[in-house]
Amino acid sequence: MGGKSDYKKIMILCAVLAVGIIVISVIFALNSDRKDGHGTGKTVEGNEVTEVPHEQPDITCMILDVDLDASTITLKNLENGEKTELIYTGGSDIRTKSGRLVSAAMLKKGNIAKVKAGEDGKLLSLIGADNVWTYKNVENMKVYADQGKIEVGSSIYHMDDGLEILNGEDFTGKDSLLIDGTDILDLYGIGDRVYLIKVNTGHGYLTLENIESFDGGTVYYGLGRSASVDDELRLTLREGDYAITVVKDDLTAEATVRIKRDEDTCFDLLPFSPEPVEYGEVKLNISPKESELYIDGVKTDNIETLSLPVGVHDIEVSLGGYNSYKGTIDVGTAGVTKSISLSEAPEEVPDDIIYEEKTPETVTVTPAATATPKPTASDVIPDDSTLPADSDIPDSTSDNGNDGNIDVVDGDDGTPTASPGSNTGSTGHGKMTVYSTDGASVYVDGVYKGDISGGSLTFDKPSGTISLELKKSGYVTKKYTLTMDDDEEEQVFRFPEMTKS
Repeated sequence: MGGKSDYKKIMILCAVLAVGIIVISVIFALNSDRKDGHGTGKTVEGNEVTEVPHEQPDITCMILDVDLDASTITLKNLENGEKTELIYTGGSDIRTKSGRLVSAAMLKKGNIAKVKAGEDGKLLSLIGADNVWTYKNVENMKVYADQGKIEVGSSIYHMDDGLEILNGEDFTGKDSLLIDGTDILDLYGIGDRVYLIKVNTGHGYLTLENIESFDGGTVYYGLGRSASVDDELRLTLREGDYAITVVKDDLTAEATVRIKRDEDTCFDLLPFSPEPVEYGEVKLNISPKESELYIDGVKTDNIETLSLPVGVHDIEVSLGGYNSYKGTIDVGTAGVTKSISLSEAPEEVPDDIIYEEKTPETVTVTPAATATPKPTASDVIPDDSTLPADSDIPDSTSDNGNDGNIDVVDGDDGTPTASPGSNTGSTGHGKMTVYSTDGASVYVDGVYKGDISGGSLTFDKPSGTISLELKKSGYVTKKYTLTMDDDEEEQVFRFPEMTKS
């Protein structure tokens, strides 16, 4: 009897061991699937089957919006046009193309970046795209929508229906652009395709109010421009300040008005008419004292006491480095007192910080080294067109304008024969064309070459490394050191507009 009992115990033990081996094998197989990523790619939790998140590859995207409150970034995939919203966290790697860490608050609409996301909808990394070129301060541009082309000077670019127009803080349609020289535009692209046009300087409108005494007269604006005064008058002007003069017989109205982007500025002629006007005294206490004061869009001396026609007036106070004030003031015959104190503005984040690179200490340009890579021959229209390059070129002045950018166009990727730092001072073969402010005098190594007319000046191309100066009365003199490519028949340098001193 004892033998049979032992036999049963052994059989039971073997059965338990077999079940245990099977369970361990199943557990090992599941764990192996999870670790090496093979198999189903799924995890089992209770009775539910969920996908295991996998990392997505880098995609080139444009930033459409950054919501700091919701910690989200809205992106547009430049390859297929799809839009997506990702959540960024403290672990998201956000950097400029040169590798500098930045916060999400420093990102701008229209920035183009390489983006990596997880399947859980979280942003893993966003790095400024290193193949983006910029073509800034474009004043005259031709758009051939039916052909999908944009022409800037002698350069041809492609575009499609996905081209974004950034006007201020909003994306708008192509009909918001004036390409007749009124708007100043910045182009952003990759290869030979434009993905973004940003309005650098836009346009607004000037109207006249209470024109009865000036009807049929003439309004003068800008440089030698004029128009007849009537009820339908609405002038389209580049944003900025304009000296306006309205004349009719022996009546004259003069003022400096501020044109704002996409807004109407109304110049009231009633105070200049012979009709009696009721005024009220306005006392203004403005700080800082040097602030600029605009009432109804008209620049007004910042004095403590002034007289204004009775009624409601728009008032704006601004000063560089401070938050502007915009409001209204209701003027009655009894007068009114108003105090305005501007607060210091936080430091502005450059729009292109994501493309930021260290500025070289030397002031030498080698076109072949800075030229934007050209598209393949089959993509270029026509065959001899080239893309403009954008190089950050510091100059010897202390001006804070956008003069660090110079567009260099060359026709070859060959290496210049002159070594950096050499200066032969002699004239090479071919031509050199300089684009900048009309009327600016061009000097090469101290030798006068002529004045820029119609936006450009062409002269015999020097060789080696040269010193180039742009001079114009009333403007900050600009100095650049440029290295010529002796293999080129023609070299074109596009400098920014000069800054008034």
